[in-house]
Amino acid sequence: MNQASGSSLQGKCTGFTLIELMTVVAVVAILGTVALPAYGDYVSRARASSGLSALMVYHLKMEQRHMDTWRYGADECAVPVPQVENFEFSCRLDKDGQRYVATATGVDRLRGYVYTIDQAGKRKTVEHPKGAPERSCWTLKGGQCDG
Repeated sequence: MNQASGSSLQGKCTGFTLIELMTVVAVVAILGTVALPAYGDYVSRARASSGLSALMVYHLKMEQRHMDTWRYGADECAVPVPQVENFEFSCRLDKDGQRYVATATGVDRLRGYVYTIDQAGKRKTVEHPKGAPERSCWTLKGGQCDG
């Protein structure tokens, strides 16, 4: 065994320099500032989709009611509004029971999201944090109609 080769390594320090560590921290910070808002938007869209699904099911139930009785209700909507996390639902009926508008309003984490559907199946994004589209549709991303 050669003692000289073993002793020459004792004087050398191994590891990362301060510049290398600062570079890694900067890269992680940049990735974090890009990824976290995108992830938050993704989570909000996933939560909002449950409200849209509930509105669609509600519309189908109201149509079944109309086929059975030729009315959506008497003084109020005949079908109870859904109960879904992050949304409050309401239904407004016209005086003759032939037209209605069901509304899903975001609460808590989805404050600022408001969607409607009517007896004709017309979908509308009334409010969205990134702006409601001008056309009648539901949007999860805001500004323009999805798909």
